[in-house]
Amino acid sequence: MSTASLLLGAHVSTAGGVPEAPPRALAIEATAMQMFTKMANRWAERDCENEECRLFRERLAETGDIHCPRCGRVLRGRAPEFGA
Repeated sequence: MSTASLLLGAHVSTAGGVPEAPPRALAIEATAMQMFTKMANRWAERDCENEECRLFRERLAETGDIHCPRCGRVLRGRAPEFGA
């Protein structure tokens, strides 16, 4: 297996908004990222507003090939291309 095909990443912070996560993953040279989709204090999922989702998709695309397997959950109902 080549190291180019390995997915290595972490849960990245969404502090400041969901669009902040992809640049954080890029900063740690991750090839994959995950985000907590529920609020820790209530375990409730919040909606991602249209502009926030658009900016997230834009920033994720700017990272190149970072894999985000659960991004569709964050963008539910707003971004069908992420499996929402």
